[in-house]
Amino acid sequence: MDRRLGGCLYLAPEGGDLTVVTDAGLSARLNLPAGARAVEPSGGALNGLGSIDGAESVLILASTRLSDAAVRKRLSKAGFDLLSSHIVMPSFSNPRWLLPNDRNLIRNCGNIVKPSSLKAKTAWRVTKALNIAGRPELVFPYRVIVAARADSRHSGGVLKAFLSRVLNEDGIDLVIYTGANGYYQKFTAQVMDRQAATIAYAKIASTVQARKRVEDESKALKGLGSIKLSRMKTPVHVFFGTIDGGGDTVLVQTPPPAGFSEVARVLDERHASALSELFEKTNIAVKGSQVIARAEASLKRLSGARGTQRQLIEAVEGGIKRLRAALDGKDLRLGLSHGDFTPWNVYLKGQELFVFDWELAAMRAPLWDIYNFILHSETLISGRDAKGIFAELKAERYSKLTGLYEERTGTGANDTFALLSLYLVEVLLHYIDVAARHEEAGLKRDTEGEKVTRNASMLLGLALDHIGNA
Repeated sequence: MDRRLGGCLYLAPEGGDLTVVTDAGLSARLNLPAGARAVEPSGGALNGLGSIDGAESVLILASTRLSDAAVRKRLSKAGFDLLSSHIVMPSFSNPRWLLPNDRNLIRNCGNIVKPSSLKAKTAWRVTKALNIAGRPELVFPYRVIVAARADSRHSGGVLKAFLSRVLNEDGIDLVIYTGANGYYQKFTAQVMDRQAATIAYAKIASTVQARKRVEDESKALKGLGSIKLSRMKTPVHVFFGTIDGGGDTVLVQTPPPAGFSEVARVLDERHASALSELFEKTNIAVKGSQVIARAEASLKRLSGARGTQRQLIEAVEGGIKRLRAALDGKDLRLGLSHGDFTPWNVYLKGQELFVFDWELAAMRAPLWDIYNFILHSETLISGRDAKGIFAELKAERYSKLTGLYEERTGTGANDTFALLSLYLVEVLLHYIDVAARHEEAGLKRDTEGEKVTRNASMLLGLALDHIGNA
């Protein structure tokens, strides 16, 4: 079941009895907390407020093109004060963002948008223009409205009140990004102060698998805090724990420093320099056989997931067999790797990088993040196929950058095509695992992930054919 609509409950007032008033069919998708009751008035949520008896606070999910001023008047007639209003964008059926209906705050919203997503970027431009003009409801009528009885006192929403205490900051507001519906789906809150400046990001997880990802990122950020890097900046760990009175896990971290806003769609020397420094500061010596054993263990865990993943698993099996011959008995070094190093997880300012989303961080072979950036940017942004990407990898632009990395990290003695093959085996194992879990849970297919795995599988065959010819 899509859990994203349940993120609306983070906006509900803290404490006291809660009545949820929705348009028809929405309350069943909310996974209401104990003690909350749902009402679906005939004619729509905003048309049945007068019939609600005994409610101290209400959370209203309604599709309406009324302005907030008009909504405030309607609430007042029913004896309620408007506490907050958020736009659900683009709709209740696909609730990706919950935005405060405030023309000043909207200017600094939308920071988490993939540069590969033309639809998302277009939607943001339209939303901002409409909101700054004061009428976003003309295109996006879906609203989460929080109100309380005029004679009662209530704190802010559950999440807002909690983050205010964690950050010791009053007057904050939130944008909640629900993320794509998936096995590891979590919520991300952009926290803004009274001046509409972003002061923190909070990741909130309610499922076991999402909590594990958030916990892994917490550990990674703490570890990064002890490493002095001159070229790469990372979020500062602020808080990790659970929301008061609930079981949801929360990780709070700092946002990009001022001026970090450029997104580079193509790998360049800044990325290579920063990644080589990170590898230099964290690398350890291992045997190639240990790395192969790790890949074999991952493959064994996925052995029951053949189904639609059969061809990919066979490609990985062949890759591991060839890599065993190439790496067994050889010395190798592993360094800290981001694990999801892509254009949309990196902001730049001059020669410096700010890298976020460290939930997949682990010790990996040289060039891992370099290859990950290239595969994803060339596939999802440039639209190249595997043969085109392989040609680019061998051409001067990328070979110069991988050579720079190898020189600075002292890993140039390794077989470059063996390292590329190892990366492709490991990234395929990751995508096979995610696809298998999505399939098992009956979730929607990840079309972008399928594009990446298709190219990665074909690239693996090309790279394996060149092992020993670096």
